[in-house]
Amino acid sequence: MAIVIAGLAFACVLAMVAVHGLREAYARQPRSRRLLAHAAWPLAAIGAIFVARFWTPTNGPYIADVRYPFGSAVDSWAVSFGFTWIAFGLLFGSLAVLAPSPPSRPTFVVLLFTWALCWLPHGVIGLGVALEGTTAESANRYHAWAGHPLGAAVLAVDAALLLLHFGLSLAGFALEGRATMSRPAPNGDDVLRRNRHAARILALDQAWKVAAARHDLDGMMSIYAPDAQELLAGVPAIAGRQAIRDFYRRLVNQLPQFQHQFDAEEIVVAASGDLAVVRGRYCFTADTRHPDVTEAGKFVGVWRYREGDWRLQTNISNGNGHSGP
Repeated sequence: MAIVIAGLAFACVLAMVAVHGLREAYARQPRSRRLLAHAAWPLAAIGAIFVARFWTPTNGPYIADVRYPFGSAVDSWAVSFGFTWIAFGLLFGSLAVLAPSPPSRPTFVVLLFTWALCWLPHGVIGLGVALEGTTAESANRYHAWAGHPLGAAVLAVDAALLLLHFGLSLAGFALEGRATMSRPAPNGDDVLRRNRHAARILALDQAWKVAAARHDLDGMMSIYAPDAQELLAGVPAIAGRQAIRDFYRRLVNQLPQFQHQFDAEEIVVAASGDLAVVRGRYCFTADTRHPDVTEAGKFVGVWRYREGDWRLQTNISNGNGHSGP
């Protein structure tokens, strides 16, 4: 039983280290991914038990296919498999936690292929033993081990962990597959449509820049929805197109030499085609006669497709801090 306890303790330590480093990513994943991540730990525990059970420190000289530092050829083979299961458990669990969301067909295929690749050699071995049989020495060794109380307990624990691994894996893949199949694959027309929407939003952003450079309030307001909001750092929310217009009119009067540059770094258009999110960065210069005094920051804009065109619904921006002498 000491072997079982040592193996489980070792696997638990590795699991806790991995979970601690990935806890935030784990919390963001759907239930299917969390089940797949949990399925990795029983496999790692089995590997640790194999290492503890078969590792027989052996002095040299070593002979290929006969004697190795881990013991006999059979012992070394089992120890190697044990370390492989530990490594795969940690890597597969990390992959499940770090896989991009939401579920997609490519991610599902990668996870399933990785899992199947780990079990491929074991499937070949099991099929070979079932079809061709095994040696009397190997069979007697396992019978002797299973006849011992400690050996029987170890084999029972291994079997329970193996069933737990397969149960969690099947449940995780079933949920992941269902979530994947429920998401329609984007076709070529859908991609083109989203690209056209993104291009239109970029064009509206560019039109706002041109209007702002001319202090054209009408042109600046043309991109906003009637109930739009500007959420700027340090001031109350500015709600409504007219309130936003008043804000920029005061800005133009107070800072006639201002310049506001911004660049969109990412545009995500919803599959429904009526909602988009734009993320980017900006640089605000209060007086172009002093271009070295600027404020850099970032923004997120929420756009809605309304009355045949895109309109900026909500703009959120905050600065990184002033720069300058």
